[in-house]
Amino acid sequence: MLLLSATITTSSASVEINQQAPDFTLTSIYGTSVTLSNYRGRVILLDFWATWCGPCREEIPELSQLYSTYKDQGLEIISIDLQEKPSDVRAFAKQNGMVWTVVVDLNGTVADEYGIEYIPTLVLIDTKGKISCMHIGLTEESVLASEVEEVPYIIGNLSSAISVEISEQVLLLGQAIGVQGALQPPLPSVSVKITYNRPDGIIINKVVMSFASGLYNDSFVPDMAGSWALKASWNGDPNYAGAETNLVSFVVKAPTTITISPLPLAYTIGTLAVVMIGALFIVRSRKRRASPV
Repeated sequence: MLLLSATITTSSASVEINQQAPDFTLTSIYGTSVTLSNYRGRVILLDFWATWCGPCREEIPELSQLYSTYKDQGLEIISIDLQEKPSDVRAFAKQNGMVWTVVVDLNGTVADEYGIEYIPTLVLIDTKGKISCMHIGLTEESVLASEVEEVPYIIGNLSSAISVEISEQVLLLGQAIGVQGALQPPLPSVSVKITYNRPDGIIINKVVMSFASGLYNDSFVPDMAGSWALKASWNGDPNYAGAETNLVSFVVKAPTTITISPLPLAYTIGTLAVVMIGALFIVRSRKRRASPV
């Protein structure tokens, strides 16, 4: 008979779906402090396990594949070993390619808080810190992936969470440029920061709010000719920290003017003298013709 999980001794405490996940701070196998709430805004998969647990060891390749697929899209895995020596766990993790965060629950207090009775137990936490789902026993990567994909508004390239378009790519100084974009998901009343990069390197930030449709817009009048750039980003929402567009470039041209350069003073005086001499010559010639014979 295939063993799918191992039994451990734990308290009667338990957690439920949609409950806020109990916060904790544990030490990683490399000596760093790991606090769950510091990962707020990302999807967290807690993996309660132990090196002596056969199903836990069998599940490692499934977790490895899941992590490889989703690590750049907002997923963090925290494997919580139960009450083993950190040095032994570190050696095991290195040998088995556990490249994600691995911590040790030396006293079993975190396992108690989560009501863990069997290992492996997986707890999926959304970006708001709430428990989305739980799995007890060996779980395949395909099942985990489907669960991860169903967590609302979380998994995905953060750059796709916001878009931006401009009305003109070339405009004249003094002319307004129109900026518009959309949020994904299309949430209303979200603060959107639009960052304008001036040609001289000065940054100008404007904040606008999204409409009920999730769309936003802005109108901006550049105050300098040259090459400009702008980008838009979610502003102040930890669930979308880092969600921003690529830079969009546009050019502002100075209006065309006709400039009449003044003539050099010497040239002007010389021209005037020639005109005056010519006029005097004409007057004298007329006087000579009018004289009596």
